[in-house]
Amino acid sequence: MAQRFNPAPGWPDPPEGWIPPHGWQPPAEWPTAPPGWHYVVDDDHPVAVHDQSAAPHHTSPSRPWYRKKRLLIPAAGLVAILGIAALGGGQDEPAPTASVESTTDAVERETETADGEAEAEAAAEREAESAAQAEAEAAAEAEAEAAAQAEAEAEAAAQAEAEAAAAAPQMSPAQSNALRAAENYLSFMPFSRDGLIEQLSSEYGDGYSVEDATFAADNVQVDWNEQAARAAENYLEIMPFSRDGLIDQLTSEHGDRYTLEQATYGVDQAGL
Repeated sequence: MAQRFNPAPGWPDPPEGWIPPHGWQPPAEWPTAPPGWHYVVDDDHPVAVHDQSAAPHHTSPSRPWYRKKRLLIPAAGLVAILGIAALGGGQDEPAPTASVESTTDAVERETETADGEAEAEAAAEREAESAAQAEAEAAAEAEAEAAAQAEAEAEAAAQAEAEAAAAAPQMSPAQSNALRAAENYLSFMPFSRDGLIEQLSSEYGDGYSVEDATFAADNVQVDWNEQAARAAENYLEIMPFSRDGLIDQLTSEHGDRYTLEQATYGVDQAGL
């Protein structure tokens, strides 16, 4: 069933069909509604007879309620605006300006800091890349130098071997055999040059020709001074000798046939 607004006695007539919203309360300047009065009733509810004598006497005609309500809202808004203006008054310069400027400065400083950090990081990366590139180039250069040096040493060794082979005397079979015999003698006992030639050419020795025996003695790898020192030690192990007597034995034609210089070196090494 349809409902309608039920104004209390002394209240102004509302617009046709108007129903107060939920929680609505009458303005304070309206007469007080009787106890238990219902603001909204069904359409078949009897219409209340307004007792105009109960309404308050006004020297000037009362304006409709809906017009008063419209004036209250702008007035409240005006009070709010005036209150805000009063709170913000008394300042020569608006406070938000300084705040905005401070915020702008802070943002600019943060931006500058971020830009500086980014630039520093980029510079560090470039420096690291340059250092890595320089290190790689140095390593490659060192490797190339080492390879070149090894190649040069190999070439020098090959050339030296070729030169040695070219400089080596062309031996006959007899000379080669005499040289091998000389190496065998020297491996187990000391000899002087003349003593080795005599051993190789003697008919009681190896029977090589004097030429082949001389070739072997001149081409064998030996230090004749060291041979004299070995001979001096051997003699002293067998029997005692004076310094001069040992030198005579080492240089004698019937002895070892070392030169005087070689014999003296051998005796000195033996401690006489």
